[in-house]
Amino acid sequence: MRLVLCFTLLMTPVLGWANSFLEFKGESRSITQSLLAQGIKWVGNIDIEVLDKKISETIWDSVKDKFLIGSGEQRSTSICLGAAKTVIVNELSLRLIDRSIFPQTSLHEALCANGYDDERSKISLSLHQIAKDPSRISLFERVLQESITNLEGNRVYVSRSGGTSVGGGGDGTAIEFKKILLDIALENFSEGTAPHINTILDSDIEPNWSTQSIYDLKVQKQKDGFRIEIPSVLWILFGKNQINGRDLKLAAVRAVYNQVFEGKP
Repeated sequence: MRLVLCFTLLMTPVLGWANSFLEFKGESRSITQSLLAQGIKWVGNIDIEVLDKKISETIWDSVKDKFLIGSGEQRSTSICLGAAKTVIVNELSLRLIDRSIFPQTSLHEALCANGYDDERSKISLSLHQIAKDPSRISLFERVLQESITNLEGNRVYVSRSGGTSVGGGGDGTAIEFKKILLDIALENFSEGTAPHINTILDSDIEPNWSTQSIYDLKVQKQKDGFRIEIPSVLWILFGKNQINGRDLKLAAVRAVYNQVFEGKP
C-alpha cells in the first residue's frame, strides 16, 4: 500500500546547533532520571536504578558522516557498540532531527550499548510514555522485558571513514514518527478499547532517504505490525518549517494512523 503525502512547505533558514552532541549525550538519562524522581525504580523486569547507572558509564563519541550497514541500509543518527559499551553519534545528522526527540533517541542508543534489546525502540518509547504518565505502565507491560543482546548475531556497521564495528543503531526520524503514532493512539484510548499500542510498537518504521521518493510513504503488513517507510527528506523539510512544521508532521502521521490502524479513508 502506498500513501501519498503532499504538503506546501514554507522554508526557513537552519538555525545554529552548537553543542548538539553534548546535548544529545546529556539527554540519555533524562527519562530514567524522571522515572526515579517519581519514585519508579522498577518497570517490568527493568531495574531503573541499574539502567541509569549503566547509562552514566556509557562511552560517547562522534563522527561527521553517515553510517552504512553491511546490507546497504543507512542509519543516519547514531550506532551503538555493545561489546565496547559505546555510542557513536553522527554530529551532522543532529541538524536533521527535532531536539524534542533527543531523549528517546539517545536512550535507545544507550540501551543498545548496554545490552538491552531495544529492537524497534520498544523499551525506550515505552519508558518515555510511562515517565510522562505513570498510570500507563499496564499499557506497556508486555514489552518491558529486559534481555541481553546476542553480539554474535549483530550486523556489521561500516562508516564511510572505513571503520567497522559490531552493534546496532537507530534513526531519529523513524523514532519520532513512531513516538507520534503512540501519542495519537493514547489520545484515542478509552477503557474497553484497543489503543493499537502493541501493534505500533511491533511495527518497523524505516527511513527512506531517496530524493526520488520524497512524497511516497509505503506501508506493508507484516506478521507483527506493519513496515512503514517514511520519506525522510520530506520529514526533514517539515521540521525546518518553523511556522507550522510540527503541525505538518502531526497531520502526516495522523493520516497514516487513521488509514492503517483505524481503517479510515
